[in-house]
Amino acid sequence: MIRTEKSPAQKRRAYLLFGTFAAAFITVLVYLFVSLRPLLLPAVIGGLAAFISKPILDFLTKKHGMHRELGIFLILGLFIGIIAVVIYVVQSALPDERDKLLLRTRIQYKINERFVSFMGIDSTGEGNILYNFAGKDLAKALVSVNAKLTLSPHERDLFLSYAKGSGHNPPFDEKFMGYFQVNIANDQKRLAAPVSGDPEARSVPSEEEGQDAGESKIQLLAHVIETWILMPFVFLFLLADNGQIKRYLVGFVPNKYFEVTLIVMDKANDAIGNYLRGITLECSLVGLTFVFFLWIIGFEIKWAIIVGAIAGITTAIPIVGTIIGFIAGSGYAFLAEESCSFIPFFTANNLIIGVVLTVIIAHLLDNAVFQPIVLGGAVSLHPLVVITAIFGASLLFGPIGMLFAVPTIAILKVFFSTLFKELKAYSII
Repeated sequence: MIRTEKSPAQKRRAYLLFGTFAAAFITVLVYLFVSLRPLLLPAVIGGLAAFISKPILDFLTKKHGMHRELGIFLILGLFIGIIAVVIYVVQSALPDERDKLLLRTRIQYKINERFVSFMGIDSTGEGNILYNFAGKDLAKALVSVNAKLTLSPHERDLFLSYAKGSGHNPPFDEKFMGYFQVNIANDQKRLAAPVSGDPEARSVPSEEEGQDAGESKIQLLAHVIETWILMPFVFLFLLADNGQIKRYLVGFVPNKYFEVTLIVMDKANDAIGNYLRGITLECSLVGLTFVFFLWIIGFEIKWAIIVGAIAGITTAIPIVGTIIGFIAGSGYAFLAEESCSFIPFFTANNLIIGVVLTVIIAHLLDNAVFQPIVLGGAVSLHPLVVITAIFGASLLFGPIGMLFAVPTIAILKVFFSTLFKELKAYSII
């Protein structure tokens, strides 16, 4: 069959046709991407886990001759086991109903106590200069905070039952009962004289509100299962892929660009994989550093794990990760009643100093040891790009977007830098 040169009219129609289909495809893709945002995080985590696990599968199959199906089965079992361990550790570290009631009582008491102390409010209701300047506005905000923290009548009954002690749980300390009584007295004062115009001035939740919250737990669990069930499937199918996706994409490339396309895909794949494995290891090391030093200075181990997990995960967000780790640690130091520190200097009153030192040590280790060794400085982004990506992604996708903004930008930078480098090497551009 003799190929004839297309006329200008045919070329225009072809460009118009392909442009229309491309615009429609991109529009549908963007619509689905925005509409299915709840599925984004499970899909991304499943994809990243598969990407990170690829070298393990290659090691088992190519180096040790293991059947690919058996290797996938072992890695999938390891993946599920890691998820189960993480869920178990998180559940054991998170406070139960008893601890939540006690924690809310302590937070409410401490916030009100610190507000009165910081504003210098005396028995006559007069305060210092700061109170005279902004105290009234801050008091309105404090009413809203108290409305969220105040225990409902049902929760108060539960608190009193837990306070007596049951099973392996000892009774509450007398000072916590004092906090409970002070909170009730403050709630009654706010009910007697609510802040004018504040819809949240009613501080005590009703019995019906507590029941509705309890009934929604089943719906919440069903929603979580419905959303996160996607993650293992994405992990399994991407890990089981033996080049089918790659061959499908390469099929759209003209023959003269076939070789350079394969080189770009292989090099970008290696670079992106190294980055993802590096950032995962870096976050884990930072989290473990927080856990160790917070435990040393006197944090309860479960709270050290919680703060360490928060700090480690948010390390993927440069600049913001250190701040969030400090805020999480300071929250515990703010509420600490006692300290079981291995260093005699640290007590409940100066635990914030230990938090500051922990943040400084973790930050220095991250910059001086973890990043250079693990990442090797392979991906460097301008601070302006980092800040713009973080805020832009947070506006579009919320906290999930903030968490994955910088890794996504880094991956795109690796891909396009590799692409243009190879295109220049082959004299295509």
